[in-house]
Amino acid sequence: MEIKEEYKAYMQDIVRSLPATLFFKDTEGKYVFTTQVCDFVNAGPEGTIIGKWDFDIQFDKALGRRYYEEDMRILQTGESTHTIDPINIGNNDTVYIEVLKHAICNDEGEIIGICGICNDVTELEKLRREYEKLSLHDSMTGAYNRNYGIAFQFDREDCLPCSYIFCDCNQLKRINDQFGHEMGDRYILEACNVLKESRMENSVVIRWGGDEFLMITPNCDPETHNALLETIQKAQRRMSDIKPGMGLAVGGMVRTSMKVPESAAMKQADEKMYENKRNSR
Repeated sequence: MEIKEEYKAYMQDIVRSLPATLFFKDTEGKYVFTTQVCDFVNAGPEGTIIGKWDFDIQFDKALGRRYYEEDMRILQTGESTHTIDPINIGNNDTVYIEVLKHAICNDEGEIIGICGICNDVTELEKLRREYEKLSLHDSMTGAYNRNYGIAFQFDREDCLPCSYIFCDCNQLKRINDQFGHEMGDRYILEACNVLKESRMENSVVIRWGGDEFLMITPNCDPETHNALLETIQKAQRRMSDIKPGMGLAVGGMVRTSMKVPESAAMKQADEKMYENKRNSR
């Protein structure tokens, strides 16, 4: 690449004006060029990162070490990297930094360094995380929605034995008809709270639809599953203190083998719940 002498200063201005930070590293992973030094690194009293490794300049030493290890892999394999990492900047605030790194090769194909681009993608990442939250959570109860069960599969051997517990609000239609939908919504919220308070540390509560909830607890043996059912049954009795007739129909099943399809285990749990609902009338 050639640049006329009279255009060098002009090109420097162009590079410095890029909307992202451009940097280069040598074959040791040390910085040899950067268009700017951001406030999220420790440039020292001299205010420069040139000649330094990431573990020298990153406030988060674990992150600096990881960046260095990535550089070593790039220099050895030529494989590019693309990462987005949270950076704590104090006052409970976080920025998200995107880093793309690529090997630099000479005409003989030898790796002679690393070029990279660094972007502040905080707003985009926060929007993405909020969208992900909305796509996986029920807006009314805050519980997960059915998309969660699709995105995070429990149909795996390392989840066995896995407990499936279905719960349904008894007499919701009567509550809605007699006391209004606001009371019905309160009923559903209270049902969700009962499940959240009763769950184990590794349990997930999913609003399966309408007034029906599903609690999934991986690595839950039958004895623990039965204790969990009993805990839910005891907790749901307080719902009658809000309005007579309020309560949960509960039914569960433990899947202990991959030979039993997950859909079959869930169907049995659902059937047990409806049997409990019929018996409670």
